[in-house]
Amino acid sequence: MLSQVRARGARYPHILTDYFDTLVFRRVHPFEVLKIWACQVRAPLGVRCSAAELYAIRMATLDAVGPARPRPAGVFPPLSYTYREWLSALRARLAAASLLPPETPFEEFLRVSLEIEERVELLCQYPNERAVEVLAEWRAAGKKLHVVSDFYMPRRSIARALEHFGLAHLFDNVFVSGDLGATKQDGSLYPLVLGRLGVRARDAFMFGDNHRCDVLNARAAGIAAVQIRHRHNALLPKIRRRLLGTGSTRDNFSRAFREHERACRRSGAPFCEYVLAYYFFTERLFFRLRELRARHVVFLAREGFLLRQFFEAYQDARAAPELRVSTHYLRMSRQSATLLRLRPLDTETFPHITAASARDFLGACGFDEAQIARLATELSGSLTRVEPDFKRSECFRRLLASERFRELYARNIETSREAFRRYFAGFNLAAGDEVVVVDIGWTGRMQDALAEVSGLPARGLYLGLRRPASLTMDTPKEGLIFSTVPRRSPYYDSLDINRQIYEQLLMAPHGGVVSYALGEDGSCIINEDYRRAEREVFQGSVAPVQQAMLAAFRRLLTDPRLHCYEDEWLLRHLARMGVRSGVFAGAGRRRFLREISRGFVDNFAAVKVGVRYTPALAGGGKPAGGTGGGSTKSAGGGGVSDAPTLRQLLLWPLRPAPLSRYMVKVCTLENPLVRWLLTLFLVLPWYVRQRFDNGRGGVSASARALPVTFDNVR
Repeated sequence: MLSQVRARGARYPHILTDYFDTLVFRRVHPFEVLKIWACQVRAPLGVRCSAAELYAIRMATLDAVGPARPRPAGVFPPLSYTYREWLSALRARLAAASLLPPETPFEEFLRVSLEIEERVELLCQYPNERAVEVLAEWRAAGKKLHVVSDFYMPRRSIARALEHFGLAHLFDNVFVSGDLGATKQDGSLYPLVLGRLGVRARDAFMFGDNHRCDVLNARAAGIAAVQIRHRHNALLPKIRRRLLGTGSTRDNFSRAFREHERACRRSGAPFCEYVLAYYFFTERLFFRLRELRARHVVFLAREGFLLRQFFEAYQDARAAPELRVSTHYLRMSRQSATLLRLRPLDTETFPHITAASARDFLGACGFDEAQIARLATELSGSLTRVEPDFKRSECFRRLLASERFRELYARNIETSREAFRRYFAGFNLAAGDEVVVVDIGWTGRMQDALAEVSGLPARGLYLGLRRPASLTMDTPKEGLIFSTVPRRSPYYDSLDINRQIYEQLLMAPHGGVVSYALGEDGSCIINEDYRRAEREVFQGSVAPVQQAMLAAFRRLLTDPRLHCYEDEWLLRHLARMGVRSGVFAGAGRRRFLREISRGFVDNFAAVKVGVRYTPALAGGGKPAGGTGGGSTKSAGGGGVSDAPTLRQLLLWPLRPAPLSRYMVKVCTLENPLVRWLLTLFLVLPWYVRQRFDNGRGGVSASARALPVTFDNVR
């Protein structure tokens, strides 16, 4: 078809070309672009409704400002209005419904909306190389080329896209209905274009994909015109898409999610597909920060090391310079947070200390090796002997009676707090502002310590939130993917299954913080404990996976199908992904799990290296302690047993969550026979969707019946 265009157009000095589906293609339907805009514009503008509702309001506004005649479903309204006109009408509707902050000026509303819409369009467009080749030949032959487009956005948007694709040098003019108030759809744009160019109709040639707008109406204005057809716009593909129900927002999102998940699994990097969870967490984090009008965000060590890289990559791709959030990385650990929160010895109860040795206890209180050596003569027995209940031991009583211990204890607390304050002051956060901290989860103890020591309110944004250590007005906590606050989120049990994998894939290339000290110049010295096992596991196993995840993350940023979704769609796919990644783990993945578990270091209270998972079943006893220098972790809470009993297997459909955690964690590591037997239950989509969350973490009624969804707005 372009060969006919090349032959016909060679006889005319002025070439008019359509833009969409002629010069460029979109990766998604035009309505999907509007939905993505609705998803991304809510946070910067502070719109108080869901993205689906905002999209519905926009479509109603377009109908209202357009001609007063019914619009068929799936057809764009006539574009006989300017971008400023319809956006003014949209702002008026939002303000009238109290969905927009009243202090938002129109020019700010226009600027932010247009900037985001242009960014979304650039993401969704790509040039038609064959058409560009023909236009380049005509340009070399000295012809004048002009873009003529029916588009609701202003001329600058298409000019910016042409510059982005390196095509701006080909064209002399760009005419857009969104600026001129005239359209190709009713034929009024062509006489206006001819008048502005000062050319006769017989000297111009038009080509485009739409038979009515680009051909019939151009010929009615006296302009020669040819239609170019594309396979995507052919009749049979349209009928196929309509009959099969494909092309909906939900279908596009589901297909894109599965494609990226399969690509990650084929990459050779074990559990690389977990980057999907990190990606959507990062996107939600950015939107939440815009809602909070946050100017700074603090990522907590050590999981925050990679999360910060994800966030910066997201901002580089999506955020305008004025919308960027400054990021900081705070080196902190549970042990150092506990040290900062220690009270005077007469009132401190040490609730975090249970089974520990004297060396473990003194290390948790900030004592260095020299101080421990000075106290060794006052202690009875070995410093490394683990007492089952240290606070009831003779060693603990001797420490409490020691004046030297009391003096060093008080000095260490004050020194650690002062050193941390100086370290945190280096972030240059505004006094009185709320500190927003980001971490993987799960209880928010470090956030509480930061708020207590800094004296500033601290808000925590986490991938998952299980049992918050505390909830106060000064320390609000939010789980952006799954949470128990204010209630269990949809698919909570499914998403909570593999939280240790979420955590271990985010290992950092440095150790955990043990304490803070003051240097001779008064600066803060951060003391870290970086074990050899950790270093070896990170360099040999985790670092390659993180590089693969970063590459996959950048690919996710370029797929517009992932930008528009309902919460329930996302959580269901993430839950299924977690189940699939655990249940269908091959030998290579099981070896990887064993390797990264070997390097897991728990330096909270008693230091333990290595983790061994045991089945977390309902109705068991207390968790078993670590043996042989390694710690034993429950795979998700509950009691501990050596293997599932027949009764527990039979009751699994009624109480699926605890045994499912055992299956995903332990069976993938140790028991392939049981793993494949239990897998038979999970291959049923009904079971995964309805029973796996045991009714408590399933989709809530509000999530099942949203008043407005993307796919019921036409």
